[in-house]
Amino acid sequence: MQTYGQNKRWASMLIIIKANLMEALNSLYQSRQRSILALIGIVIGIGSVIAMVSIGTIVQNRALKQFQEMGTNLIRIQQNYQSTENGSQETLSLQDSIEIPKHCTDILNVAPFASFFGNAIYNNRRMNFPVLGVTESFMELCKIKLKQGRFISDLDEMSYFCVISNKIAEKLSEMGVLNPINEKIILSERIFTIVGVIEPVFVGGLGPYYEINEGALIPITIALRIGKEQNITISSIMGILKSAENGSIAQEQITSWLELKKSTVRMRVTSAEELISQMKQQSAMFTLLLGIIASISLIVGGVGVMNVMLVSVSERKTEIGIRRSLGAQQLDIYTQFIIESIVLCFIGGLFGVGIGIMASWIVSHINNWEFTIAQSAVWLGIGVSCVVGIFFGFYPARQAAKLNPTEALRGN
Repeated sequence: MQTYGQNKRWASMLIIIKANLMEALNSLYQSRQRSILALIGIVIGIGSVIAMVSIGTIVQNRALKQFQEMGTNLIRIQQNYQSTENGSQETLSLQDSIEIPKHCTDILNVAPFASFFGNAIYNNRRMNFPVLGVTESFMELCKIKLKQGRFISDLDEMSYFCVISNKIAEKLSEMGVLNPINEKIILSERIFTIVGVIEPVFVGGLGPYYEINEGALIPITIALRIGKEQNITISSIMGILKSAENGSIAQEQITSWLELKKSTVRMRVTSAEELISQMKQQSAMFTLLLGIIASISLIVGGVGVMNVMLVSVSERKTEIGIRRSLGAQQLDIYTQFIIESIVLCFIGGLFGVGIGIMASWIVSHINNWEFTIAQSAVWLGIGVSCVVGIFFGFYPARQAAKLNPTEALRGN
């Protein structure tokens, strides 16, 4: 008997909700001009939230994909310079840097590099750009692709050869150099022969990608030879791990090795996994910030819904009075108007989700990004629209429920 009574109550509740839904749709249709005006605010608000969150997610996925393509098993070893008694800086030598994999078994290969800013002259025209002293393995670890010629070889250690970026090649092209290979350029008062041109690489991650895209690469032995005059030393070492999860182990091995050498040099190891984790956190915060900014337009849309509902309550006082005189309770009136507000915002939310997805697709298409739909953003948009309906429909529904039946019948 108890189960039968519960089923009967549920059935009656469903009938009441269905009747209120039909009444809400009918009421919104009758005042469709005001309803459309209120819908515009909700559609713009929800569409802005969906578009902002989706675009933020798409940009995050693109950046992470590009970063992961560079390799998640990469590390960057940077020296924390320590002063010696005579005031000079103690650093790792080139030989010690190259031999790191022998002493640190979790590191497969390394590519030390030294950087400085160089003054170049070609055909009596001056140029300034960054210069990297690199080894042959630098190309593999930094995923560098050649556009022309060849890369720096370990056999070039005594030769004045250089590989230039595509940007420098474009500058030479403006000077009339169609093929820069084997052209001579004066760099740091030394004559270098251009042996290769590299393609632009992804900006970001662990490598010195600004220098790669903007400058020239020379043998590290030549860079250190120039460094005797300009105090240039090995600034960082790119490394590749046996496993992407072994960044902390590699750091411990490097520290232990330096202690055995009784060296005062201290190394800081940064892994790709560590940077990816930081990027995810920053991107999530950025996406959240975009969503919060876009949500401001939802407040405007919600105020529009509240105005429409208040006008609806004012115009339907007689109807409310008749319902109350026929036995309807305050809760029934409240439920009727709150459902009407939710339905209005829900419809606006559906249109807003569609517009937001379309806007994010257009932005992705224009920028040649991979388009993905953030399902969380879609459900967020629909959920937020319902919450807006409840929040901004509460006051009008409460006003309708508190109307005095006698005064409502009079239309006062």
